[in-house]
Amino acid sequence: MPGTKTFAIIFGGTLAAVMLLSFVVQRLVDAGETKAPGDFELPAKLIAFALFLLLGFSGLALMVKLFIAGQVRIGNGELALVRLLREHET
Repeated sequence: MPGTKTFAIIFGGTLAAVMLLSFVVQRLVDAGETKAPGDFELPAKLIAFALFLLLGFSGLALMVKLFIAGQVRIGNGELALVRLLREHET
């Protein structure tokens, strides 16, 4: 399974892509490059939804990995619940 750094990069990149998508679409509409604002609606919604799913799944994995790493670092790594999570984090 990928490490914490991988999930952090995916999460940050996806967040930046969502912001960039909204910026680009708004600039195209403001510049009059499209006849109607609805021209970009379906593709933008599909791309935004895919990015949302990627953001959610990478964010969840990142939080689980950070929680487990934090618990191990403060000395709770051998507690039953933390050990169970660490063994079954996938």
